[in-house]
Amino acid sequence: MKLNVKTLKGTSFEIEATPESSVGEVKRIIESAQGQNVYPADQLMIIYQGKILKDDTTLEANKVAENSFLVIMLSKPKASSSGASTASKAPASQSQPATPPAPVASAARSPPSQAPVAASEPWRLPVRSLQLFLILQLLQ
Repeated sequence: MKLNVKTLKGTSFEIEATPESSVGEVKRIIESAQGQNVYPADQLMIIYQGKILKDDTTLEANKVAENSFLVIMLSKPKASSSGASTASKAPASQSQPATPPAPVASAARSPPSQAPVAASEPWRLPVRSLQLFLILQLLQ
């Protein structure tokens, strides 16, 4: 079946998949169609009718039909987040007094900026919420 894939940048393209294809397989199809550097499968999130599809489910199970529109976006790289946690662990063991104040200071600043968020100020939303806001804007 043919599926229309739309990106957050507004571009769209078509892919071919079967109803029995898993979401993970569809991500690999998108990766091979658009390039690993552009849309790596391990960082792709596929959204259908406002719902983020899980890799181990099939298109059929998610009620994705012929010529449906899928929205794709990139999540944070998994390797970077694990690399960041190992990077933060290493300095902690080397210079323990210097490391704890930095996370505490950034954590102290985060909640006040997130608390007074209004729908008229989407740029003040946390990254995840901003991404979902943009998706909803694209779908309207």
